[in-house]
Amino acid sequence: MDERHTEALAALLATVRTLVGPGGCPWDRAQTLESLAPYLVEESWETLDAVRNRGRAEVCEELGDVLMLVFLMCEIARKEKSFSLPEVAREVNAKLIRRHPHVFGDTAVSGPGEVLRNWEEIKKSEGKKAEKDGLPSLPEGLPALTRAVKLGKAASKLGFDWPDLGGPMGKISEEWAELKEAVAGGDARAIEDEVGDLLFAVTNLCRATGTDPEWALRAACDRFRRRFAVVAERGGLENPADLSRMEKLWEEAKEMERGGSSRQETALSEEE
Repeated sequence: MDERHTEALAALLATVRTLVGPGGCPWDRAQTLESLAPYLVEESWETLDAVRNRGRAEVCEELGDVLMLVFLMCEIARKEKSFSLPEVAREVNAKLIRRHPHVFGDTAVSGPGEVLRNWEEIKKSEGKKAEKDGLPSLPEGLPALTRAVKLGKAASKLGFDWPDLGGPMGKISEEWAELKEAVAGGDARAIEDEVGDLLFAVTNLCRATGTDPEWALRAACDRFRRRFAVVAERGGLENPADLSRMEKLWEEAKEMERGGSSRQETALSEEE
């Protein structure tokens, strides 16, 4: 690491220590690991959004927010005499070396697939064993859609999976039919169960097609807002009882998006 790196990191650490030290910021001084953890999750999602939708400058900014929170949490822990930034760095460095024997040792690998298999075996040897059901332990705070994908992937590694896309597609149809029955029966608990089963089936299709369900749903939310904005801008909310007008404007908004996408594709083709 060159001098510029060490200076930049030292400057950030000094700023953080000033914020949580005597005479620092009242808000920062009042924080705990528990109170800051949700902000770390939020900033991580903002980083993901920047990587996928925005430019490199925004990615740099969001990564800075994540790094600041890591430093801040480590400094709070140091003051509590539980752990410190150097301990965190040493531990993760040792873990990286331990889990990359093909780089730092004499293990030979044929490709990324074997690297991942070795990684899982090393984790098991470190005591990160599966639960009694044979599936891995997952954080309770993990988004439910992501958790479902991870469980499905783990079960697939154990041989519990469909051979092709017809399996998850058929399961979605099956769960949809069961949900309709539950709705017809009016049992709230049964409806909740069947909605959950349907969502889980959809995540299996996502896993099989390489689709990130969390991101797909976020994109769907963005589309909904864009289309609803068109409905609002064109007076569709003036008479809430006129649902047919709202639906007409909604379809117009969808057509506008399709037209925009077609024009963009044409422009890209012409550039090529």
